[in-house]
Amino acid sequence: MIIRGTTPPIRFTFSNVNPLEMTAAFLTIRQGNVMIEKDLPAASSVTDTVIEWLLTQEETLALEAGRLAQVQCRYKFESGAVGASRIYDENVYAVLKEGEI
Repeated sequence: MIIRGTTPPIRFTFSNVNPLEMTAAFLTIRQGNVMIEKDLPAASSVTDTVIEWLLTQEETLALEAGRLAQVQCRYKFESGAVGASRIYDENVYAVLKEGEI
């Protein structure tokens, strides 16, 4: 769930790979022509099972309420192996007070 104008965490939990062994990871959120991308150094938290990114108010305000946003994580290991999560559909919700606070 993404609410416009907030800073929600986007969290991916892995059961078959260790995020601490990844050399690269990218979060991509797409809604129409809006594309939000974050790389591994931008992650707010990385453990042996989870990568978490925080969206900014500016990023969530770029999304349109009432429409789905697609979310995916792609990653790479030193061996050259590359993986990806499935694409998730996230609801985007309105906020009554527009703009950043």
